[in-house]
Amino acid sequence: MMKSNCSRIFQPLFLACCAILVAGLAGCSQERTPVGEPTVEPMATTVPTAPTAAANEEASAQPLPPGVSLAFPHDVVSDRMKDAGEARQRRRIVFRVGLDIDPLVAQVASAMAEAGYEEKGRKDGQAGKFTVQYRKPGVGAVYVGYNPDAGKKGGAVDAGGAASLVAFDWVVPAGGGVIPGK
Repeated sequence: MMKSNCSRIFQPLFLACCAILVAGLAGCSQERTPVGEPTVEPMATTVPTAPTAAANEEASAQPLPPGVSLAFPHDVVSDRMKDAGEARQRRRIVFRVGLDIDPLVAQVASAMAEAGYEEKGRKDGQAGKFTVQYRKPGVGAVYVGYNPDAGKKGGAVDAGGAASLVAFDWVVPAGGGVIPGK
């Protein structure tokens, strides 16, 4: 009697497991992709969250004030943004450059002039450090600070051992647009 109860329970269970296994194997062998043919999946589309967020991202991706590009090698030492009020942020980016201070100042002045900035003055600090102010309509003031003794602390240097720090400091308006009244 015991034998008939076990066979009534296990026989259908065994047949069900075999049917699932066969169905699984059959399903795996139906859709085969030939080797060598790439499969192409549709690209996901992205929707920008807000125009100001995209513009701020674009402004953050630009490491220098609008229109300025440097024609010499430079390493980023720091890049910081802080709130400047009225939906603005102040950005300060510092570069280590393998140039002596005089050629560095000349090349930065040339890059600023090519971008439409006008030099407005120079303020000398301690230990040879100084800051030069530039202005451009719609952008406002850009302060460029120089530290000629940066090479003593390591970093990018040229074959002669020269290295300087140069810092750009300017206001980035919300949305990356122009600063009203500047």
